[in-house]
Amino acid sequence: MSTAASTSPNHALALAGKSSADRKLNLASILANETSSPYSLADFEDFLRTREHSEENLDFLKAAAAYRSEATANAWTMSTHAENMKQAMLAVVQRFIVPGAPQEINCPNIVRKRFLDEVQSKGNYAPELLAPIEDKIFELMRLSSFPHFVRHVEQTTQLANAQQAQGTGSSPPVKAPNGAAN
Repeated sequence: MSTAASTSPNHALALAGKSSADRKLNLASILANETSSPYSLADFEDFLRTREHSEENLDFLKAAAAYRSEATANAWTMSTHAENMKQAMLAVVQRFIVPGAPQEINCPNIVRKRFLDEVQSKGNYAPELLAPIEDKIFELMRLSSFPHFVRHVEQTTQLANAQQAQGTGSSPPVKAPNGAAN
């Protein structure tokens, strides 16, 4: 498996330090906001929202990354921030993970159950708990949303190019039924 194909969301944003020669179009580079339009993160977000109606996956990955960042930044004072971290984790759980959540993600039941047991029963709010779910969502997006997005961009670009070619006079003018050019 290639590095690009196996890059998990836990490492997607870490790609930002790589040189442009090391990067190519893949989901991780889009998520790391390393690509430009029409393959930018904003373009991908728009596609997920308007075409695929699956923005909850990207929203979850962003929320998980924000939680991890906050937990890492406050690691040295975790005891004083424990309640904040608990509330932040529970917000992620309620928004994305519990069955019937407003933006419920498509996560394998066994992974969901293990995670919920750790958080709800054991009171574990470690950011690492999100990693298995992030990996599943990243893989789902890599295999489904990302190829659909690339295909959509390619088709849109081809259509725009064809329309532009017609509008620039590269094709002969269409004759009206009376013989006059339109």
